[in-house]
Amino acid sequence: MSTINEGALLALSISVLWALTSLLAAGPARALGGIRFNRLRLSMVALGLIAFAAWAAVQNGGLRIDVFGFGVLSLSGLIGIFLGDTLLYSTLARVGPRRTTILFSTHAPMTALLGLLIGDAMLLEDWAGIVLVFVGVVIAIVYGKRRDQLHVWEAVRGPLALGVLLGLGAALSQAVGTIIAAPVLDPGSLQGTAIEGLSRAFPGAGTAELSPAERPDSIVASAIRVAVSAVALWVAFLVPGPWSPAPGDPAAAVRITPRLLGIITLNGVLGIGLGMTLFLIALTLTDAAVVATLSSMTPVVLLPLIWIVTRQRPALLAWVGAGLAGLGTALLLYQ
Repeated sequence: MSTINEGALLALSISVLWALTSLLAAGPARALGGIRFNRLRLSMVALGLIAFAAWAAVQNGGLRIDVFGFGVLSLSGLIGIFLGDTLLYSTLARVGPRRTTILFSTHAPMTALLGLLIGDAMLLEDWAGIVLVFVGVVIAIVYGKRRDQLHVWEAVRGPLALGVLLGLGAALSQAVGTIIAAPVLDPGSLQGTAIEGLSRAFPGAGTAELSPAERPDSIVASAIRVAVSAVALWVAFLVPGPWSPAPGDPAAAVRITPRLLGIITLNGVLGIGLGMTLFLIALTLTDAAVVATLSSMTPVVLLPLIWIVTRQRPALLAWVGAGLAGLGTALLLYQ
């Protein structure tokens, strides 16, 4: 008898949250620039998550994490959030939410490929679901715009090729961050391969055999990843470099109003505070590639939301793509 995969169901709910945050971030990211927007967003979310993590530590009698685990989660945050989110919102500022989501959806096959390289194994049904979801996502976004749609979200700022490279970089960063975090939260998900290799490099720092009671709480893990990423963004802000705002950049002159701050805060709470915490919980319940694939359903969920906001109906083939993605979702949900 088939049972619902709770991890897959959580991953699917994350796609809804990230679709909402994509729409919320489109305006502020274009106004402030990807780096400034992400720095403010991560800073506010980090404060909230640290408070929740402290509460969770009191309830659980400690953080349940050693130096090795802290280092692995920090590295995962630096790659997946500090680098990945900064590239993602830079992409959003340049090419809009529709193109950004199709570029970012490539993190699913990237995660699966990386998982195979380090010893992960998947069922044939999982692969079939991943292929259907990814093909459906691609069709839904590529054909998600009719020629008569002229909304501001379809405008491209700067070279399109640069926007594409930034989006693919964001997807790769997310994939790497996912693979790095998975062994700490659920060593069996990657057959202990990655954690064993790191343990050999740092003798005595950690082991691949962690019982559920010894694994870090998902809120604590999320707080570590986000806080480390926020600190890194402030360090990058203080150190001059190619990421620094250019003289006369209009984004640097935009004032932070209470309304703009409220939108950024809501985006952070939904996208990272809730979304990434659910993402880490999902990693403890099912395979990393399944989580990455279902969370990449965001472009499909985005279609009706864009229709509501812009009052412009997506093309027919966009809905066909959504149907294919739905079939893939069914394969991944029922195992």
